Amino acid sequence: MKTPDRPPLPAVFENALDRYLGHLQVERNLAGNTIMAYGRDLQGFLTWLAAAGADSWAGAGRNRLMAYMLKLAEPGCLSPRSRARVLSSIRAFFKFLEAEKIIDNNPAHNFESPRLPLSLPKALSRDDVRRLVEAPDVSTPLG
Repeated sequence: MKTPDRPPLPAVFENALDRYLGHLQVERNLAGNTIMAYGRDLQGFLTWLAAAGADSWAGAGRNRLMAYMLKLAEPGCLSPRSRARVLSSIRAFFKFLEAEKIIDNNPAHNFESPRLPLSLPKALSRDDVRRLVEAPDVSTPLG
């Protein structure tokens, strides 16, 4: 999954990422856009990991994962919802690596997701309520 705007990944990362994306396509039959989103999230993480000095899975420990998630939480970076999506991608990737016996210990196991802000439901406007009440055709039994 090499892209021209990113430096190449160490072969061990590149091979694992290619295997995982192939697994998502062939075995899980995920949509192309979903696979691209996973690829983008994981490419970003693996590029950061390589830049941080990791050239093997031994360098991809829980502390590095925490540092990456903290980087994504910096002001102007990603929203809590986007960080949760990235972490979900990373978790699924490491779970795959563990199942395939590529890694022994999953650094994302029991890693907490960022807290998502709660939002209140949107209230209907007076016009919306009026249109809703006036919508049924009262001249019919169903209305």
